Formats: sequence, structure tokens, C-alpha cells
Amino acid sequence: ASLKPGLAYPLAELDDYLRLYPTRREAVARNTADLDPLKTAGKITAPVLLSVGINDTGSCPLEFGEKLAAKIPDCDLRVYHGASEGGGHEHAQIQLSWLSDKLGLG
Repeated sequence: ASLKPGLAYPLAELDDYLRLYPTRREAVARNTADLDPLKTAGKITAPVLLSVGINDTGSCPLEFGEKLAAKIPDCDLRVYHGASEGGGHEHAQIQLSWLSDKLGLG
């Protein structure tokens, strides 16, 4: 449960909690170990479009997104400029095109 300094919310909440209750670090690590998506990403069978903002420090930081994408069997990682706002109109067009292609509509 040790996170990198400078992460934004919601990831920073664990650090806030551990600052208040430093003796609970081991319990937090135990209780959150099964929540690690890197452990189950290889079991995903559906195609995935993973969108990551290059400046995101809260929802899905770039470094984590790259690790996650590498573990998902059929993952199309798209990195956009910005943080966690979703990449705006340009990225929405990419998402629609990707989904249309996967559904055989394009």
C-alpha cells in the first residue's frame, strides 16, 4: 500500500489514510492485495481500449497504464495529452471508431 508521492485522488486517499494511521500499513497492504488489476489482467478475454492521459496522476497514471496494457491479451493503449479528463473530442472520436470497428459497424 505504498504509493508514489505526488499522486492525485483517488489514489492519494491511501496515502492520506496511512499518514493518519501509520501502524495500519501492513493491514492495508493485506486487505488491498487482491485489488491489484495487474494480477488479473491476463484473464481478460474481451478486447480493451485503454485510454491514459500522459499527465494523469490519479485515475490511471501512464506508467501503470503501460504495465496494465502489457498484461491484457488484446489491449489497444491510447495515450492522450492531458490528465484524467478523457482526452476531449478528439479522443472521443477515437473511442467511437475503435468501438465501431470491434462491433463490425465500420
